[in-house]
Amino acid sequence: MKDNFEEFVASILNCMSALQVYGRKLTGNETEAEDLVQDTLYRALIHYEGYVERGIMLYWLIHIMRNIHLNNVKRKGEIKLLRDSDTVNVLSLIEGEIVAQTDEAILLQDVLKIIDTFSVEFKEPLLMFMAGYKYEEIACRMGIPEGTVKSRIYFARKRLRLLMNK
Repeated sequence: MKDNFEEFVASILNCMSALQVYGRKLTGNETEAEDLVQDTLYRALIHYEGYVERGIMLYWLIHIMRNIHLNNVKRKGEIKLLRDSDTVNVLSLIEGEIVAQTDEAILLQDVLKIIDTFSVEFKEPLLMFMAGYKYEEIACRMGIPEGTVKSRIYFARKRLRLLMNK
């Protein structure tokens, strides 16, 4: 159990630079970004027992960070939205900022290269979903029904799994 926790912490630490970039992108403020990263790390550490390794740690942390940020925004009554192009490109921005070439970072690069080959109708909802957006939010931003979003994400993930196994 202790070894698993140490690996868990090491995985989180490998994502620090990416979280800092994403935090600055969300808040537009260095101090707020640092607070957001700290809140994200705290939340991840207290939920260690509930973490199920089913994907890339970075996506899980981004999802946590985004939820914390949205809750903070709702609490303050402020609305700061990323432009659509920022939302779609946020993972490529983060991927470019990862300094340590860990297995996780290499896998992220591979995944992003594969996803980049998808048509826009499948790529955009998948990247938004990976960045933590809910189906309803993606549907609203893209102007398509929620069922269509779910279907596109399902088929994009299925294709991604197939291409990753080759």
